[in-house]
Amino acid sequence: MIIFFLLPKIKMFIFLKKIYIIFNLLYLYAYLFLTPIFSYFIQNSNSMKNYFFINYGLMMNNTSKKINLYSNINCVTPHKINKEMNLLILNHTSILDNYVLSKILSDSKFSWNDIRSISRISNRSIQNTVLEEHGMFLVSSDLKTDTEKFETVWKKWEKSNDTIQILLFPEGTIFNDTTKNKEITKSQKYILKKILKIDNFENLLIPKIGAYNLIINKLKDQIKNIYDFSISYTDNNNKRIYNEEVILDHLAKNDLKIDVKINRYDVNQVIKDPYWLFKIWKDKDQWLNEVENEVETK
Repeated sequence: MIIFFLLPKIKMFIFLKKIYIIFNLLYLYAYLFLTPIFSYFIQNSNSMKNYFFINYGLMMNNTSKKINLYSNINCVTPHKINKEMNLLILNHTSILDNYVLSKILSDSKFSWNDIRSISRISNRSIQNTVLEEHGMFLVSSDLKTDTEKFETVWKKWEKSNDTIQILLFPEGTIFNDTTKNKEITKSQKYILKKILKIDNFENLLIPKIGAYNLIINKLKDQIKNIYDFSISYTDNNNKRIYNEEVILDHLAKNDLKIDVKINRYDVNQVIKDPYWLFKIWKDKDQWLNEVENEVETK
């Protein structure tokens, strides 16, 4: 009887916690999108923009603490990132990936101003404006256009005093029920079958190579290391979860575990293998399976 009496109250508590989490996330992103406006109306706008962006990183960490996200993160490998220009690559499951990365970078004494993300041009012009205002590199599907644009972007990065950390999600979009069923191209089939000896990835999308190659070819002498972040979201029974609404539901129920594995690679070794990124993705996919099956194997 007591359980039936408490059940509606528990559901209401979980619902209110979801609202609380969503409010904090929206508040943070509203702050991000307002920074160009602040810098536009205030003198010495570059300094002011940097100030707001530094505080965006601090707010992101504070938001993570408020919604009890940090308590769920388990980094299974040492995560000290060397204080030099690096390329950071991640699989993409949720917007929470950015919060996980923010914690790891802050532990390594980087500010959010050091981040230079590689993002797709979206159909939301405000989003594009904000990202470009903060020095991010927006790519299209036209390699020639992207190459020319990156020359301009790189000149700005080069003048910066920041310790630049280039952030790339090679999948190009979030893994969910819609994107995971995307049709595979002939070239992708060849790589899967002939190089990786698999039919497809189980937990990941096939990485896109264009932006990755552009960055590596241009900055192979500047980038010291590539850090590969593998991020897994599971429930307390180690069952993998994805889709933003499902992850939010588990976070609200205190039934979310986030495992992070970080591998470091020397750029000079990586550039010798044209299929390196795909091989890393195969390893990442296998690790995600291992995390999910951890309880069964004990």
